[in-house]
Amino acid sequence: MKKFISGLLFVNFIIISAIFIINFSILMLTKTDNYFKLDKKINKLIVGDSHTAYSIDDKILTNSINLSKSADNYLYSYAKIRTITQNNPQIDTILLGFAYHNLMNKDFENWFGGQEKYHAYFPLLTLNELKFLFSINPKHFINSNLYLSGGMLDIVEKIILGKNPINNLGRYRKTHENKLNIGIDRLKKNKTDNKISADFLEYDKEYLIKISNYCKQNNLTLILISTPIHSTLESTFTYEKDDYYEFYQSNLSQNKLLNFSKTYIENVGFRDCDHLNYTGAVVFSQILKNEIKNLHTENAKN
Repeated sequence: MKKFISGLLFVNFIIISAIFIINFSILMLTKTDNYFKLDKKINKLIVGDSHTAYSIDDKILTNSINLSKSADNYLYSYAKIRTITQNNPQIDTILLGFAYHNLMNKDFENWFGGQEKYHAYFPLLTLNELKFLFSINPKHFINSNLYLSGGMLDIVEKIILGKNPINNLGRYRKTHENKLNIGIDRLKKNKTDNKISADFLEYDKEYLIKISNYCKQNNLTLILISTPIHSTLESTFTYEKDDYYEFYQSNLSQNKLLNFSKTYIENVGFRDCDHLNYTGAVVFSQILKNEIKNLHTENAKN
């Protein structure tokens, strides 16, 4: 019996060691310049959740790349901004999604984002950030790492096939869907999730401030953006607006805030109540392009 247990422990040790070696080797591969290098013409980095992912077409907003990813928290955004800017010194402007819903309470699953998201961001995270994620939910963290090799091997596969694995970090999501009526009906039912916690909101606030400080320290222009949402949804935000502007004034006012939540987009331009489809994204991306151009003109005069 003792030999069996010893043998089992030895096999487990070999498997865990192999997983560690594979993950570490791939991690070193992603640390090379090529993995995070962008075209030298790109000087604007777009980061955020599904709102910016669906709303900002980086083919229209010239010299930009949209690396937004659905349900991203600000820890992941911080790691992404830090890594991409360190590897691409030509980037001078960060466009960061910052909307009413970003300062609302979340449950752990919505905040952490699941294994797929963790695997995508693992190469970007520092040891302290990994420790932080472990401290929040050790069981979930360990489970995510047990399956890490699959996500890391996906990166290697893309490199071998000549595909840019940076798309793992996010992209502009082009869609022609229009499910606005379904979204409005769902909104009227006003279903809420009771499994929410203020803890994860505080984590987001902490990393929002870290992003702002990082941009200031590295001479990066940070522009906070709230993309258009349908009036049916926009009208439901009441006290959230007060919290939103209070937090901005207290912690982020050194950065430009462009709140387009009330910007008129025809119904045909919405995917649902809080996301644009391709039709809407074309309109909004042009609006945003003009607004940023005006900002640069104003800054040049000053």
